[in-house]
Amino acid sequence: MRLRKDALQVATHIMQEVVAIAGRSEEGRGTVGRVQVYPNSRNVVPGEVTFSIDMRNLSDALVDEMDRQLREFIGKIERESGLAVALKEVSHYPAAPFHAECQAAIAAAAQRLGYPAREIVSGAGHDAVYMSYLAPHRHDFYPLQGRHQP
Repeated sequence: MRLRKDALQVATHIMQEVVAIAGRSEEGRGTVGRVQVYPNSRNVVPGEVTFSIDMRNLSDALVDEMDRQLREFIGKIERESGLAVALKEVSHYPAAPFHAECQAAIAAAAQRLGYPAREIVSGAGHDAVYMSYLAPHRHDFYPLQGRHQP
């Protein structure tokens, strides 16, 4: 087994590290998706694995730190496994914090009406992100029974 150059085993270590890195920051998010294994046969050692990584956080500096940690880990696993890992940045979106006054207005309105309110971070690319580049904006989440909620 030690002589095998199993790309899938290396990929799984990287995938686990993506989640671990995200977990080191309170608002960090790390998601692995679109996994493709080649040759994808049940009795052939995988020679290549491609997958996507999505890392998000409150600020660009925090995302940059997550990226640095991942690259450091990948360098280590390349040395240990003898396999090369190629990273390709497909897209990069800067953090888009919403307008503080808009957020405060919603929190105050909820409080006046007797509803709890809390700030959360959404890493999803909602339309509100793009609107925030044009004008003061915010995005609200409302908890619903049995539905997707924070």
